[in-house]
Amino acid sequence: MAYTTLERCRAILKITSTADNDLIEDAIAEAQDAIDQWCGRTFEASADTTRYFDSSAIKGATLTIDELAQVTSVIVAGQTLDPTSYRLEPRNEIPYTSIRLLNGGSWNVGLDDEVAIAGRWAYSVESPKTITRAATRLACYYYKMAIEAPLMDVVANPEMGTVTIAKGIPNDVRMLLQNLRRII
Repeated sequence: MAYTTLERCRAILKITSTADNDLIEDAIAEAQDAIDQWCGRTFEASADTTRYFDSSAIKGATLTIDELAQVTSVIVAGQTLDPTSYRLEPRNEIPYTSIRLLNGGSWNVGLDDEVAIAGRWAYSVESPKTITRAATRLACYYYKMAIEAPLMDVVANPEMGTVTIAKGIPNDVRMLLQNLRRII
């Protein structure tokens, strides 16, 4: 899924024709990629995928994982763990970044074993409203850059003075994303 929609962008751009749909959809994909790269994370996952972890990710009863919005299964050395035998952390907040075994449980991961976790690997299952807003704004900006390329990312000298159009992600989009950047 995309962080924004063609319909939302067309409404903001006040475009009623479908002639530029492909160009707008390209701008939406480019905006999503730019946001993920700038923030250092993916903000939504629409399908389960499986990731694998070896013993180097385990410290005591805790397995450190990538950002996980929703878990479907945890499999250790071929055995599926009962969801009541572990806790996703941090509690009451997503994304989860570790799994802690309860009641003195042990991961029992040998040198050639691994932990397989299936779930939605992202900041959230659906993109937050702030991300939708930023993606819409950025996609519209990229669309305008594509159709007005000679006018974008340049310094011009019109009769009234110098006009500078900023390169990269516009400042208003950066402000929206600032608090959602991943700190490693």
